[in-house]
Amino acid sequence: MTPSVACLDIGSVAIGYVCLELASRLEIEIVEASVVGGARFQIFLRGSEAAVAEAVHAAQKSALAGGVDATSFESEVLTPEPPGLFAAMYSLAEQRLDESLIVCEAPSMSALFAAAGVLLATGQLRAIEIKALRGATAGALGFFTGPASACGLAAEGARARWKASGRSGRIECLDAPSEKFREYFNLDGRA
Repeated sequence: MTPSVACLDIGSVAIGYVCLELASRLEIEIVEASVVGGARFQIFLRGSEAAVAEAVHAAQKSALAGGVDATSFESEVLTPEPPGLFAAMYSLAEQRLDESLIVCEAPSMSALFAAAGVLLATGQLRAIEIKALRGATAGALGFFTGPASACGLAAEGARARWKASGRSGRIECLDAPSEKFREYFNLDGRA
């Protein structure tokens, strides 16, 4: 069994709960489900590739049948699950800032998952933190670190993934940040 993870961004809280109920009937782990900014609902799933695909398909079908516009339902499935993805979402990752930093600003958590899948695929980069923006507008931020030789190429790959899927966002790579910046960005608590 190849483990997969998925993020569903649904443009209706009520339909989000319908999709959550559908997912709960499947042999799948519901990692989290919550209301986010802009009356959106997010669901994070983990399970076998087939079960995750089935859950995403059922949720999309239900959302569209419930009147959610096709542009208000977004999903991303990652197979296999990138290492450290959920740890970074729950601020459990204790990563030191390496040689470079990548900052991703995405319009949705699904879009950020797409970028994270590319950034973490080589095993050279690590996720520091992933945050859902819960204000009036939805969105997500991701912070990744690794060697400068890997960050630039990985950032280009993530941009290409977004372009290929019709997504937008901003990905910035900070090579060799100053010591002062490193002190500010010390998320692991070590000096």
